[in-house]
Amino acid sequence: MAERKAHFHWSRQRWHFPHGWPGLWLKALFFWGMIGILTACISASPVASLPKVMESPTAPSTPTPIWFPATPTFTPLPLRTATPTPDWFAQIRGVLLTDAFSDPQVWNLVRSSQGSISLREGRLILAAQPAFTLVTLRREPILEDFYLEVTAELSLCRGEDLYGLLFRATANGAYRYGLDCRGRIRLDRLKGNVRYELQSPLPSGDAPLGSPGIVRLGVWAQGRVLRFFLNSRYQFEVQDATLTNGLIGFFARPAGDTPLTVRFANLAIYSLQP
Repeated sequence: MAERKAHFHWSRQRWHFPHGWPGLWLKALFFWGMIGILTACISASPVASLPKVMESPTAPSTPTPIWFPATPTFTPLPLRTATPTPDWFAQIRGVLLTDAFSDPQVWNLVRSSQGSISLREGRLILAAQPAFTLVTLRREPILEDFYLEVTAELSLCRGEDLYGLLFRATANGAYRYGLDCRGRIRLDRLKGNVRYELQSPLPSGDAPLGSPGIVRLGVWAQGRVLRFFLNSRYQFEVQDATLTNGLIGFFARPAGDTPLTVRFANLAIYSLQP
């Protein structure tokens, strides 16, 4: 009997808890039990996902929006926007001359501190220093009615630097078809030291914006009608009968404090029907 009491006493000592411990132990057991139940519920439920756009083969199609709708064609003033017609070019009779820029006898060439005008590799090269204008004229022929094309290649050009060609040039004056390096074109009539503006600076998408750049200039001179082209595209028209004939030439005029270099190539002049 004593042995049985002793064993029972040992069991009580083995499972004896401190004061207040059974309550805390039951609370902890309940807490972790609830965590287990919630975890099982979450793992059993499907994972939430973003809503999907359902594709239906029978759904009505939505027309594609037109972001840039067509607008009526703008028709500017006749003298500046008349488009070339086949009748214009049907008046070309044939080639008057072509120039590969290889003969120094027909051009006024120069080399000085103000710049240089030279022939090299089939190019007429005008390299002008700041504050100086270079001009060169072809010694022949004297032209009246004609269509002319020439290519201009820009090596150094910026801002309002101006370059282009002269036609119907005499000792009394010339017409000057010019392009600047802001992509604008213009026409002036020169007489002595006076400049008459026949076409104010006109922006053109065909004119290069500085260097490097390349563009093909075209001039149609027939009586008082003067038409101007870039890359075979019509730009504007002016009517003026002050100058009727003369030589052709080229010019380069820097506008800022940097040099201007432009090369001219592939000159071709055509005769026109009366």
